[in-house]
Amino acid sequence: MKYILYCRKSSESEDRQTMSLDAQEHELREKAQKNNIEIIKVYRESMSAKAPGRPLFAEMAQMIAKEKADGILCWKLDRLARNPVDGGTISWMLQNGRVKAIQTHEREYLPTDNVLLMYVELGMSNQYVIDLSVNVKRGNREKLRRGEWPNHAPYGYKNDKAEKKIVIDKYPAQNVKNVYDFYTTGRYSHSQIAQKIGIRKSLVERILSKTFYYGLMERNGEYFPGIHKPIISKELYEQAQKVKEKVLGTRQRPKTLLFPYRGIMKCGECECQLTATRKKQKYDYYYCTNGKHTCTQHKDYLTEKQVEQFYITALEKLRFDVELIEIMYEASIEKLQSTKEINIEKQEVIQKEIEKIERAEIKLSQSFTTEIIEENLYRVEAKRMKQEKEFLHKKLLAETKTNEQKLVTLELTKKVFLESSRAISEFKKANPEKKQKIAQNLLWNFSVKDKKVLEYNYKSTYLPIANAPKNGDFATMLLDRDSNPD
Repeated sequence: MKYILYCRKSSESEDRQTMSLDAQEHELREKAQKNNIEIIKVYRESMSAKAPGRPLFAEMAQMIAKEKADGILCWKLDRLARNPVDGGTISWMLQNGRVKAIQTHEREYLPTDNVLLMYVELGMSNQYVIDLSVNVKRGNREKLRRGEWPNHAPYGYKNDKAEKKIVIDKYPAQNVKNVYDFYTTGRYSHSQIAQKIGIRKSLVERILSKTFYYGLMERNGEYFPGIHKPIISKELYEQAQKVKEKVLGTRQRPKTLLFPYRGIMKCGECECQLTATRKKQKYDYYYCTNGKHTCTQHKDYLTEKQVEQFYITALEKLRFDVELIEIMYEASIEKLQSTKEINIEKQEVIQKEIEKIERAEIKLSQSFTTEIIEENLYRVEAKRMKQEKEFLHKKLLAETKTNEQKLVTLELTKKVFLESSRAISEFKKANPEKKQKIAQNLLWNFSVKDKKVLEYNYKSTYLPIANAPKNGDFATMLLDRDSNPD
């Protein structure tokens, strides 16, 4: 087998404790040498994996798709994926045999492994990013409550890194003041103001909508009094809003018809979107917009029933036997239970190591107080023991939390399986708004040509479910490889 060695290190805080690229490569090369693993390519990527778009990861996936390699060697699964899109790619490549093995420093993953267990581990990596995001948001809310702006300073202000606050930026702030002065006269449009001041029209619109400039910070519909110095008065801001109301008027736009599949399908010939129309106030038809004026398909009209049947056929592939889901879930629970017993043994070993260091600390202290050793040696040894004990405490905490995190992720995975299985029945009885939402959440790149479906894809979360065997092939879905345990 030919392996690709993939190392990743993010420059962001999420990966602060992760080994360097050099350390990852060194350890993995040693493992490859011990296990006779042939490495044909090495990728070293310095980029966060919390969102899709890593170029070297994409190049590696392309290399595997072209069958130039059939195995991946990496430090941990979270080096490969920390988002559901890349996680789905890895899961699917392993499940369909494009990747014959993924080898990490601690275990091997094979196509015959339980698909739910793979989801659990990749899901935990994604959950870490989600938890990190929650913590950052919580910290930002606390800053807002203190009157501090947690992000980059808006136009008109600048970040004072030394004081860790935002201050007025003289010339841009004058532009903000001028925007309000011109607009409140009622004689100038956004475009005219932008031209007079020398800024973009979109910036004028943004300035006129921000309460920030008179001291009130807005975040997700909530408002917080800021401690920054205002550029304009509240009265001037409210005067500008009154002018805006006069310009816009109080007319309401007429309610438009809802066509559930408009904007989520495209023409298989010209790739323009399909739009819809209602004929005789009763029948809905879908057709190509012919935006490039070259399409021969734009005169082919599809009835709403035809389009709906396209989606029903696609969603049928997500139907999964509920009993089989329960069996897979129970098998995974049993696997976690055995892992938990192993973790308890590991915890006991770690605890003994901590107690051993604590006894050594007492002896070291006694040696110092009785002047058996000098102060410099005492401080060096005391520091080393403290660091080692802190490391073991963190390791003990990690071992304690591992199974709980896996159980939570397993529950979420089971929920995804069940929701995808119910999608077809919910879709058939849903109203137009709900049908549109289901179609958008589960499918993408839906194209039609000659009144037939040319192509569609499942969102990454549901792709393995769509392609998983539905005939109760337990050997494929549940095998835990007792012959090669973790």
